[in-house]
This record gives sequence, C-alpha cells and structure tokens, in this order.
Amino acid sequence: MNYHIDEKKICNLMLSLAWLMMFSCESKKKEINTSNSLEFDIDTFVQDIPREKNGDFDFAYRTKDTIEKRVGLIDLSKGYDSVFIRLYYSYSLSEISQMVEIFYDKKIESWQSKIHTLLFEYSTNGDSLINVKDSVVQASPKSGWQVMMKKLNSFDMIDLPDCSMLENYALPMDGDGVMVQVATNKKYRMYSYTMPVLYKNLIPEAKKMYKILYVIQDELGFKQIGEM
Repeated sequence: MNYHIDEKKICNLMLSLAWLMMFSCESKKKEINTSNSLEFDIDTFVQDIPREKNGDFDFAYRTKDTIEKRVGLIDLSKGYDSVFIRLYYSYSLSEISQMVEIFYDKKIESWQSKIHTLLFEYSTNGDSLINVKDSVVQASPKSGWQVMMKKLNSFDMIDLPDCSMLENYALPMDGDGVMVQVATNKKYRMYSYTMPVLYKNLIPEAKKMYKILYVIQDELGFKQIGEM
C-alpha cells in the first residue's frame, strides 16, 4: 500500500506515514522496565524496519537522517544503551511538526523527556528543504515517571504493529499521523498510525495508539497541533 504525499513535503519524513512493516503483531509482549532499561528475550541486536514492496527500506527510514542530522538528534537505528522512545507528529496541512522524546539517561540515572517543535523552511518553489528550526523544552510527567511508563506499557507501546498491517485500517490519502521509534541495547523498531482517532472504536490497536497519545499529552502537558 503506497501513501501519497505532496511533492513539497517529500523531504519531511514525518509525512511519510504509510509504513510497510514486516513483523508479527502477535509477538510476545515485552515490558518497559521503569528502572533502567528494557529486557528482551533475545541475545543479538534486531532491527524491525518498514520495507517497501520492492524490498527497499521505507522512504521515511531512508530519509530520516536528513531531519535528524539538521536537528542534531542521535541515530536510534543502531540502538541505545537503555531505552529511548521518539514520536514524530506530522500534520498534512502544516509546515510545523512536533516530536516527543522519552528516554532513560544512565549517566544521571533518571528518565528524561524533551518536546520539540519543528518548523520546516522550503525553497521558493517548494522543491527542496532549506532549514529546520527546532524549539525544545523539557517536560516531566505530572504523576511521576513510574506511573507514566506503566501506563504506556499497558497499551503495548513497544510492540504495536504498524497500522498498514491491520485489517480494515484504510489509510487516508492526506491525514495527520504519528511515527514511533523505539530503541534499546537489543532492538530498534519503527511503526506508525495515521489518524488513529478514526478507528479507535473499531480496531483495538488504534485505540491503544490513541490512548498512548492521550497519556503523553496528559502527563507531559504536551498539546498536539491537531487531533489524531
């Protein structure tokens, strides 16, 4: 299933949300460890990265470095020494995107969170990305880290399947969406949901994604530009 994007947004990886994930949605549930790290029942590092029908990695994965390098973000695809969760929020009719990062910092032995507002500047004819302005604020959950991470785990944030793998999840041609990256010392994966609000009462996984977004907003005081 291909996801149509406007030419002007071709460099904005957050608008490429129709991933073609090739992983099982029935994999064993893994829990977020609210102390230091995540533990997986595997011995080697594994990457779950969306692929297109021709076998290439998904467009967003192939172009994400453009955004991450400009903003100065770490590359999660090689793993992280504890746990790192990054959510990209894209809005189809806006040149502003948002991002929430939640991670455990071993150096200070504490959970941390950063909220980014990204403003994309394009050339006059709109065919190339000139600059990305990043405004960052730190945030802490109102109920405490242990409570928030427990809530996120209850909605299977680590193992949710990509929405394109779900039966009856019709991807809108032009809609807002969120892409999630999860990295640990053993695993990296990506998945996305376009407009989960449309399916939250029909598809259990969409409801979980919707709940995850709600928890992040409620706990971190983060306000989405649009409803998803």
